[in-house]
Amino acid sequence: MFFGIMLFGPAMLGPVMTVTQALAKVRMRALAAALVTLTYNLIGVGLGSLTVGVASDLLAPRFGAASLRYALLLAAVAMLGAALFFISGTRHLRAELEGAIE
Repeated sequence: MFFGIMLFGPAMLGPVMTVTQALAKVRMRALAAALVTLTYNLIGVGLGSLTVGVASDLLAPRFGAASLRYALLLAAVAMLGAALFFISGTRHLRAELEGAIE
């Protein structure tokens, strides 16, 4: 399960950048893309590994050497939670895109 989520997790970056470009004004598109990329890297890449490491350390007394497995499983579940937020955000996307065109 973890491998599949980690393999396809970054696939969300394409649609996120597309929506970012569609919603941003023409003169702000480069800045919007840069901010999305910065946020993705700082939170996802920077804090992601730190959070998995801390979770593994906290789970070590109970699970021993398998604590890393469960910490990675927690990360996979968090990515599924993020997917649910993306799905719920699509309810507002059509109105936002129509507002951006005007």
